[in-house]
Amino acid sequence: MHDHKPRRWLKWAHTSTKCRDFAPWCIAPKHLTNRYDLDGVIIPPPLCDDLSLLNALDKVGLRYVRVGPGFELDRSSYVTIDDYRATFEMTELLIQRGHKHIGFIKGDAHQGVSDVRFNGYCDAIKNINSPSMKILSPKVISVFHPA
Repeated sequence: MHDHKPRRWLKWAHTSTKCRDFAPWCIAPKHLTNRYDLDGVIIPPPLCDDLSLLNALDKVGLRYVRVGPGFELDRSSYVTIDDYRATFEMTELLIQRGHKHIGFIKGDAHQGVSDVRFNGYCDAIKNINSPSMKILSPKVISVFHPA
């Protein structure tokens, strides 16, 4: 019989993409383990690609799992979906249901998945576009404004 200590994980949920907003944890990330007695953290996007945050966690040896990282996939455990295929299929479905004016809200260019999703959107429009469909060119709506 194994005597396993229950694992405690913290899901890191915050709207900012800047590690400095997590002070003092990025400055002294040991506070995470001292304050919460954590075995690790779950880091959702866009924080999963914040190198200063990842470096700070690595420095103190706190394990983490990233949700949907866009790069450095060999750095840690992660979970993800096929963002290209998901966006392609959703765009294709909208077109098949008769929608012709489909915009795409493009995210932060520094988040690797933004381009992958945009490519799926564009390719779906190209794939289905025909003279009879008269679908407009891809419309990009950029709403990301870095601080």
